[in-house]
Amino acid sequence: MTSITSATDTASTAKSVSGTSAATLAGDFDTFLTLLTTQLQYQDPLDPTDSTEFTNQLVNFAGVEQQINTNSNLETLISLQEVGQSATATSYIGSRVAYDGGTIALQNGYSEFSYTLGSKAANVIISIYDQNDKLVTTSTGSTAAGDYPMVWDGTDSSGNKVEDGTYTVKISAFDETKNAVDVTQTASGEVTATSVDSSGNVLLKMGDASIALSKVTGVTEGTGMTSTELSAWGTVTGYLSDLVSDVDSIKTASQSTAS
Repeated sequence: MTSITSATDTASTAKSVSGTSAATLAGDFDTFLTLLTTQLQYQDPLDPTDSTEFTNQLVNFAGVEQQINTNSNLETLISLQEVGQSATATSYIGSRVAYDGGTIALQNGYSEFSYTLGSKAANVIISIYDQNDKLVTTSTGSTAAGDYPMVWDGTDSSGNKVEDGTYTVKISAFDETKNAVDVTQTASGEVTATSVDSSGNVLLKMGDASIALSKVTGVTEGTGMTSTELSAWGTVTGYLSDLVSDVDSIKTASQSTAS
């Protein structure tokens, strides 16, 4: 279900700030006029108050009033912009968006991300953590310079399926001298809802994960793999995992026999 919240609250907060300032200024101006009237009424006829002084004070009050009006207009424009962004964000619902960063959304046991190496690396470690910063799984990646799309099927290091939700991918790359190699990360997910945070930032929600609209780098129709493709892909990866285990068992048995 589409969810757009807080835009009205943000606008109301902005207006209340200007309203409070205007009310305060009005009260101060009334006090000023009362004091000025009293001062003029009881001034010394032989040494009257300099009219320039209170004229300057009136000008200052007028300047402050104009500034408050300007701030009020700016706040209105900002609130309208936020509402417009929120309305625009709803068009992303149902689409798959690409965005910068290591936050990934596991949706229906499926997640896509990618990394780019600025130069050749000797070792690339891909680690996925849950929301409690607990390591879920780790693997190695390609080391040549370039872009590498990745798919995670939602299994941990023990081969167990984890729950859908928000996870973090951390990719570390090092050259032969153990120096860090430049790595940039992107991810993608299907937008299921939108919202606005307390600071007025428009957020796109992908299941439990949320990313700022400003981080979006691309939009594609569809939802990545179809269920049939995902099922087939899971079967293949499971087969490969079993094959690796069998090879390791044969290797261990051979080593035992040789010894």
